[in-house]
Amino acid sequence: MKSFFYLFSFLCIAVFVQCDSSKTNNSASNQAKSSGKTIKLDANIQGSGDLKAFVDMNLLVQKKYESVSNITIPSNGKFSLDIPANEPGFYRLRIGAVKYSFALTGKEKNLSLKGTLEEMKAGSLKMEGAPENENVAKIQELLENRKLNINSVGEIINNNDYAVVTKLWTLLQITPMTTALPLYKKVENQLRNEMPNSTYTKAFAQRTGLLEAELKRQASLQSLQVGKVAPDLAFNNPDGKEMKLSDLKGKVVLLDFWASWCGPCRRENPSVVKVYDKYKSKGFTVYSVSLDRSQEKWVKAIEKDKLSWNNHVSDLKAWQSEAAKIYNVRSIPATFMLDREGKIAATNLRGAHQIEAELKKLL
Repeated sequence: MKSFFYLFSFLCIAVFVQCDSSKTNNSASNQAKSSGKTIKLDANIQGSGDLKAFVDMNLLVQKKYESVSNITIPSNGKFSLDIPANEPGFYRLRIGAVKYSFALTGKEKNLSLKGTLEEMKAGSLKMEGAPENENVAKIQELLENRKLNINSVGEIINNNDYAVVTKLWTLLQITPMTTALPLYKKVENQLRNEMPNSTYTKAFAQRTGLLEAELKRQASLQSLQVGKVAPDLAFNNPDGKEMKLSDLKGKVVLLDFWASWCGPCRRENPSVVKVYDKYKSKGFTVYSVSLDRSQEKWVKAIEKDKLSWNNHVSDLKAWQSEAAKIYNVRSIPATFMLDREGKIAATNLRGAHQIEAELKKLL
């Protein structure tokens, strides 16, 4: 059950190319990456003279930073930077190894930061002109006190006093959970409404889609447990006639996923044929789902392996088979034994001995 709630490696997002705008600038003017709207940062950081200052945008979902502006600081520690701010975002001022994070909603005009490099390192400086940082500070306090959980995150997301980019940042502070999907969808919708062309929006929509797909996969796994009613299948046989799995209710059925190109499947077929021939008169049959792409190769394999039962189906989509998706089949051969009521009695049976042993319990 634990894997149902926690998703780690599954939620990997495609990495975006990072642009470099770190050309050295020996004058008091700065190198800004973007044309368009900018927000001016006036800073007086004592102890930073002659060092290089960078402003980096936190790409959040991609878990990386992109440099958007830089300057070589005069010896007196006073400098100005134009920050490209065409959209709300999370940023950091970086001077050497010292970093100071701040949030912008896009409504700011002028920012001011004053103090020493040591105070900046300690996080004790307050940036003037960026009120959203007060909300971020509240969330940081929750994080430090280990009080940021799905309930407190939900309260923040439903609070209109927080900027949507802050809500996004907050949601990303907790481990992705399928139970958090409604919050993901809500933040995604807010991003689409307020920041439709943002990098944040595109990347987060992809992450939400992955989480939603995983939720469906986990739900599918739950429905495939022994004792559950087997999901119905309805696909065409080689003649184009629809064959329903549910039409076989009343018989014991071996649901068999295979393909003509699958060596292990072809080597397993004689075992299936042996059991079928022995028990077909006692209420046993096979429903074969092929993950073939070529109907010709599929039909030839049926004939060559003497798979004489009538229930052969395929949508000829190979690994994109809809039936395989429903049964979460990721390797073949894969089998499910269904009792006379259409419930799953056993899975992954291999060889005539295993199939027959389970069959005897059900007939």
